Amino acid sequence: MKLFRFYFFLLLVTALFTRSAYAIAPSVYSIRPTSGPTSGGAVVTIGGGYFTGATGTFGGVAAINVVLVNGGASSSATITATTPAHAAGYVNVVVTTPGGSANRIDTTGFVWSSRQKASRFVVISR
Repeated sequence: MKLFRFYFFLLLVTALFTRSAYAIAPSVYSIRPTSGPTSGGAVVTIGGGYFTGATGTFGGVAAINVVLVNGGASSSATITATTPAHAAGYVNVVVTTPGGSANRIDTTGFVWSSRQKASRFVVISR
């Protein structure tokens, strides 16, 4: 019985001290703006959570210049990314971190339009 208690104690201590080593999967709540030009270059603000170490894709094409604006390892975080060039239409926006991936798809994703020009301004709300 003492051996069992000892192993249980070791398991408990190991779990407590390695808990911070586990990364949490990101979540994506908002994308603004939700459309941009097919030539790319639109700066997009993505709201969600747990974005530490984030990369992003738009329709499977890597986002350019992904920057963590605030929040990082919290449930309320913001990143900005510049869209690459892409054919017109709706695409899935995916944010990937060491903890996993999250996305927005279809009408809540991003749409490229051949009638738009790249935005030069970023609006970040807090």
